Amino acid sequence: MDTDLRLTRTAYPDTPIMTYLEVEALIGISRDRLDEMIGKMLTDAAPSRLFHTIAVAEAGPEVSDETVRHLMTAAERIRQ
Repeated sequence: MDTDLRLTRTAYPDTPIMTYLEVEALIGISRDRLDEMIGKMLTDAAPSRLFHTIAVAEAGPEVSDETVRHLMTAAERIRQ
């Protein structure tokens, strides 16, 4: 099944893409699951040079500091 990012990349192969994560997707998420989710996003929106922004709006105390750290460092782990 194609994702929205894959469909967008197919329709616009040379256009930079940004995406949005809903806060609910981050509540209680494990680092491994977050890495899996970000990795799939990178694959679906490839090439990575045209996928440079993931926005999360209105994250409050329901998203742990640990989850925020994991999100901010996911690219480093995924590249390894």
